Amino acid sequence: YPTEVLKVIIKKIRFEFGKKVIVVGSSDEKELLKKTFEDTADYVVAGDLTFCQVSSLLRYASLLIVQDSSLMHSAYVQNLNFVALFGA
Repeated sequence: YPTEVLKVIIKKIRFEFGKKVIVVGSSDEKELLKKTFEDTADYVVAGDLTFCQVSSLLRYASLLIVQDSSLMHSAYVQNLNFVALFGA
């Protein structure tokens, strides 16, 4: 998904709604995500957590914004609030 659009969404969530934003991803994405979102997100934990740890972390989220992925399915199974981005 276009990073500039995601940055706008993150800023709105942080500054207009006062929520913390955590960006997660794989270890392959770690450097790119840290470089891209270090000035926007509160935390970037790409590659720092296992899938099970991230899935557990999701239950504390007010909202998950996710691409069509295994995390989306994990959020669905846990009956969490999420917005799924398709065609990303």
